Amino acid sequence: MRRGANIRHLVVRALILCSALWISACAARGRIARLVTSAATTVGPFSHPDWTLTKTQRLTANDLWMEHNGGAGIYVERGCVSETLADYTHRTQPWTIRSSVFDQTTPAGARALFDYYRESVDDEIRGIEPIGQATYLWKSSEMGAWIVGFCKGKHFVELSLAEKGSAGRGPSDSAREALFDFARRLAETL
Repeated sequence: MRRGANIRHLVVRALILCSALWISACAARGRIARLVTSAATTVGPFSHPDWTLTKTQRLTANDLWMEHNGGAGIYVERGCVSETLADYTHRTQPWTIRSSVFDQTTPAGARALFDYYRESVDDEIRGIEPIGQATYLWKSSEMGAWIVGFCKGKHFVELSLAEKGSAGRGPSDSAREALFDFARRLAETL
């Protein structure tokens, strides 16, 4: 009987030790994940003389599923470290820009995400001035917005400029030029 009690005691001690090791390993992984995330280049909102920052949010790879309706796998598979979302309003025009800057682990990951987004572009406008390594532009009459995407280095960026009151007819050419100016200046900061 005494021998059975000793075995149970050893089993309980082994379980406690294993649990402690498991908790320690999980904590270490969390610390390592935080170190990797904090070591990644963080792309924040930038200043532009014609635009005012109204909202910003940084999402880690683990947070992407909420923003993209459960589609985080698409981003994680392509090496997404984080996404920085920022909204800007123009100081004198009825325009709003939504900026999404994806920080990828490699330039190839940025290009893969660019290609993924480009596949869903309707009526891409050809012959535009390139920004970074690759650029697309299209006009969404439904949303009343110009949308430009580009990749530069290990970043993929998509910007949309919506013009209040233009839904159904589409945004103006002056809004397009303002979006390209914003995109060029943002690209210089990457």
